[in-house]
Amino acid sequence: MATTLTSAAGWQKYSWYYKDGFSCNIKKDLHVYKNEKGNDKVTYLKKGHQITTTPILTGQPSRVHITFAENMETREGFVQLGQLGAKPGQILKQNLKPQDFAMPLDKKVSFNKYYNGVMSAIGERKDLPDPITNYLRALVKYCYEHKDHKNLTKKYKKLMDSQYAGTISEIESDFSEIMAPLCVLERGQRELEKMGFKGLTKENTMIYVPKKGNEPLMDFALYGKDGREYKFSVKKATGVTNTVKPKDIIKLMEDLTKIYEGKDNYEILKVLAENSIKLGPIYAFKEAYNRFEQVQNKLKQAGLVWNIDLMIPDNVVPDVLVYQPQWTKVMSVYYNEGIDYWEQPDFTDGPLGVVSLTCQTALEKMTKGEKLWNYRDIIVDVVMKQVSFYKFKLNKGNPEFFMSNDLYNKIPNNANFYLRNKSSKSRPYRETVGVQP
Repeated sequence: MATTLTSAAGWQKYSWYYKDGFSCNIKKDLHVYKNEKGNDKVTYLKKGHQITTTPILTGQPSRVHITFAENMETREGFVQLGQLGAKPGQILKQNLKPQDFAMPLDKKVSFNKYYNGVMSAIGERKDLPDPITNYLRALVKYCYEHKDHKNLTKKYKKLMDSQYAGTISEIESDFSEIMAPLCVLERGQRELEKMGFKGLTKENTMIYVPKKGNEPLMDFALYGKDGREYKFSVKKATGVTNTVKPKDIIKLMEDLTKIYEGKDNYEILKVLAENSIKLGPIYAFKEAYNRFEQVQNKLKQAGLVWNIDLMIPDNVVPDVLVYQPQWTKVMSVYYNEGIDYWEQPDFTDGPLGVVSLTCQTALEKMTKGEKLWNYRDIIVDVVMKQVSFYKFKLNKGNPEFFMSNDLYNKIPNNANFYLRNKSSKSRPYRETVGVQP
């Protein structure tokens, strides 16, 4: 890769990454030199250190000027051109959620006031590169009035021709929370009526976006002229959407627990909600084992003989090494890859991490593949009666969205809402097991 970049043809092909400058985390250890030429060194940076390059306006340099933080000080120097790679690795993530902007938060504002506040907030983000800023402004303006599509297309092309093209994914997943109220009120009246939300217009509806970024199942709310609240959860329409967290679901069920108490799906969900990311899956695995003969028989067929109450005692961190042979049998059924990690002391979070990840994987297989239980009734009858879902995507830079609740876009009776594991061997506690809509 370094050879490619330092050649004339390589520089012609990839120099656009460098012309505006960029920030990234370096992909390998490297020397920082004092000058563009010579062997005097400033320091030695380790892999992962954040650096910022100075824009290269003309010519092909042998070294790139950078700035970086070290020992609480901002320093500068030069690195060999090829050491950053043809494509300089992962450009630092842009913070594009509502809470990252000085926009109206934690207050009810009108459609026009919200729009003006968002546009002003984008302009105040001096840390955002021009291709991102210009496209965001064009996008918000288009959502506000659905005019000047030509300008939107132009700004999108400039963004995609820049080194920040990957930001599109963050716009879909994060910035969409900002655009959503504008899209809904400007173009969504017909869908709102089908959802049972009559009379909501951009002239008479107030917009509310919480300052707290993790408000349970609520990214924004609309308030009609009668003061009624309409909660919305924003999801990315492309790829696999985010899961719905057990704690958030249980909170919505506070007045309905008597209806669901004793049911398999509720009791297992409750265990996940009431326990930590680390231990919740282990206790939920025990709950599933006790409730389903299919799980018991499957493990017996694998040669497992155990006392699950001793292996997983209530309200106690289990000593997994004492029962390593038994847990190995469980892994042979649900997470065969985990067997290899018992003897790897450097495995993230050690043996307990392996067991927790095994239980997370088992819960997903029990619900997704084996379909032992399902969360359709809870999602449709509880969650979607209280929260509407707004799903957004960009199609060649053009905003597209659709909405759903318990009335609109009916969920098929045979739809499978399963438990999804989003952790991995490197991050066994990345995120709690959630319900995949």
